[in-house]
Amino acid sequence: MKSLTTLIMMSVLAPTVIASQGGTRAEAIARKYPPLPDTVERHSVTIWSDGTKMAGDVYRPAELEKNAKLPVIIFIAGTHETKKGTPARMAPAFVENGYIFPAFDYLSWAESDSRLQMLEPMPEPDKNGNITVKARAIPWQMNFADQVQDIQNAIAFAAGAGGKMSGYAHIRYNTARSIGYSAIEATEKITIPMLITDAEKEELTAPQKNGKRLAEILKHNGTPIRYHVRERNYTLQHLPKKFIEATAMEVEWFDRYLHASPVTTT
Repeated sequence: MKSLTTLIMMSVLAPTVIASQGGTRAEAIARKYPPLPDTVERHSVTIWSDGTKMAGDVYRPAELEKNAKLPVIIFIAGTHETKKGTPARMAPAFVENGYIFPAFDYLSWAESDSRLQMLEPMPEPDKNGNITVKARAIPWQMNFADQVQDIQNAIAFAAGAGGKMSGYAHIRYNTARSIGYSAIEATEKITIPMLITDAEKEELTAPQKNGKRLAEILKHNGTPIRYHVRERNYTLQHLPKKFIEATAMEVEWFDRYLHASPVTTT
């Protein structure tokens, strides 16, 4: 299993129009992607999370040689993001700089399957283990514990045996299970270089107790860290210039630290 130090996660907490609209799974599937340059390919993938399918995309160079070794950056969305939003816009900037860029929808969000709530007692399975029940899908559910599990499984998908993109087998052996729910506790274990950005007037979390506090812990532990505060609480995807500036800063950071630790692709 390839070391997870070769994988870097990005988290964007900016809500998008896509997520705020909610809507049905069919509507999410029908929604158009932003255009891609000819140098970038997008492949649809299935990522299993606790036995349920998550919809994912893997962006990669269009003319990638077999067994080429490129670093992987997994886009980990914030609370209101989907794979057709910010990650679809950011992916070309990273792929054109030599990265593979997976993104996914959390369970019950957008194109991913929903968890089901049975509305009647569970019947006895037939000889093939199948049952037929009346159930309700639970879409667009904000469940942070489940989202952490989805993140764990997305990491394991990209860190499959031999560093290859994995399918279902990663559920049995998932090195990302050690990733927990407390950012403070997780930070104490981090040794890879980190880039943390905060909004100056963040409304959902207090930077002093979150991003800034994490940066202080990392600096104290000797971990390479850059802490950047956006001068205003703007939404990146609604300000193209700021979006480009932020993406360029992230690409520069990954170029500095990640290109030395590639994974094998297929």
